[in-house]
Amino acid sequence: MSETKKTGFLGGRALLISGPILFSRILAVVREQMLAALLGSGAAGQAFELAFRIPNLARDLFAEGALAAAFVPTFTEVQKNQGREAAYRLANAIVGLVLLVVGSIAVIGIVAAEPIVSLFSFDNPDAAPMAVPALRILFPFLPILSLAAVAMGQLNAQERFVAPAMAPAVFNVVAISAGAVMLGTGTPPEAASIAWAWAMLGGGLAQLGVQVPVLWRLGYRPRPRLAFGDPGVRRILRLMGPAVIGVAAMNVNVLVNTLFSAQEDGAIVWLSKAFRLIYLPIGVFGIAIATLATTRVAQRAVERDMPGLRNTLDEGLRLVAYLTVPSTFGLIALGEPVARLLYQYGEYTAVDVTATANALFLYALGLYAFAAVKVIAPAFYALDHTRAPLLASVTAVSVNILISIVLFPVVGFQGLALGTAVAACINLCVLLFAFKALAGGVDIRSLAGHLVRVLFAAALCGWTASSVHDWIAGSMGTAETTARIAAVFPAIVAGALVYVLIGKGLGLTEFGSLMGVFRRRRASEQSGEAGD
Repeated sequence: MSETKKTGFLGGRALLISGPILFSRILAVVREQMLAALLGSGAAGQAFELAFRIPNLARDLFAEGALAAAFVPTFTEVQKNQGREAAYRLANAIVGLVLLVVGSIAVIGIVAAEPIVSLFSFDNPDAAPMAVPALRILFPFLPILSLAAVAMGQLNAQERFVAPAMAPAVFNVVAISAGAVMLGTGTPPEAASIAWAWAMLGGGLAQLGVQVPVLWRLGYRPRPRLAFGDPGVRRILRLMGPAVIGVAAMNVNVLVNTLFSAQEDGAIVWLSKAFRLIYLPIGVFGIAIATLATTRVAQRAVERDMPGLRNTLDEGLRLVAYLTVPSTFGLIALGEPVARLLYQYGEYTAVDVTATANALFLYALGLYAFAAVKVIAPAFYALDHTRAPLLASVTAVSVNILISIVLFPVVGFQGLALGTAVAACINLCVLLFAFKALAGGVDIRSLAGHLVRVLFAAALCGWTASSVHDWIAGSMGTAETTARIAAVFPAIVAGALVYVLIGKGLGLTEFGSLMGVFRRRRASEQSGEAGD
């Protein structure tokens, strides 16, 4: 069988690296639990969310968005054609560029923190003064995480996936440790918002530091340099310009939500907590698959293997559907119980939980699109084609702004969540049709048939989860944390079992692809034992 016809590469590898990512995302939810309990949705909570969101959005957009989309295929091509040493010289040139450009942005942000915060008209006037010092602490987070993204790109391009997948977990461990101290000492919300900012900065340093030893063992030595004339640097800069807009749709839409939600007391916190739950399956499934697909697509693009590239994207999009669509139905069915289990402690009230669950329901409608865009968008940059992602992103952002303008005065923050979900779906559709015109595309009709089967199985999954939860909650109640756990977790397990069984009956093969890695590992171990 030719290489271009092989399947299961993404499924097996994705399962291996999704473990560390799942661990990291669970820790992120724990971090958000502590944030909710310590800060609530009042002035302190709103101030921290704004202060953290601004540099974090910039990092998502420039570092882990545009830079990653441009860096990985360029690094891969240089390594293949010129060798590892040349690729490392390119990496050091990008490190120098990050220190110069992103470091300067951080300095400007620190100096201009007050006018930046004033752009957001808080409904709660006590929030803005608290946001300014937290923002000044957090702006260095941007260059630190940008350097971590360069390290991650180097490791992923060399198919070293576990260390970069674990790096965010280290970030969350640092933040959780700080949160535990604050909870233990009864730190008041105003002081906790500043302490959290320092904790996030320390976590960013840890996320960068944990990847350095692996790179060192691979032969990389950090020697930052400025080399604007380097062909690889020029290519990255050429790709990054359109890529900033091309991969920006979700980031810009979150920024749009921030601008609007700051006008409704508590909304910025509710949307943040809801999107954190949406980002759990995006991170575990979408980012794991996208990380592998980006590396494999870059390799196929260098080799000019278009059938192999299309097969990689087809497998990636099917896996994303298989894993995220049941998550969508699960979050719709169990949104409020899950939000109550995770967040209703300390300063976070039952009213906050209900608002979070309402936002979660609407965000969940775009979950598959959020994740699938991360798989397909990098293919355009690997092929040096930037126009389509640019068009898709501009269209998606325009739709989100229009929906937000129309719905926010009517339904408030819920209109913002709906606009973000609809925009993600439009972004994906534009990219799919553009890729078909560019490279023959994936088989959209076949993907649609696969998606219909997934939707049917996922609908039964959601119905089962809801029924099991309601039955248990009806007999036990949900006042105590143990009762909430007893109602939510069996419901999730029951829904997952129904989904896998129905999916197998409908001919969905992804579960076998995911499990194949363990069968291959067991066979390898048995073969090794026989050889001994």
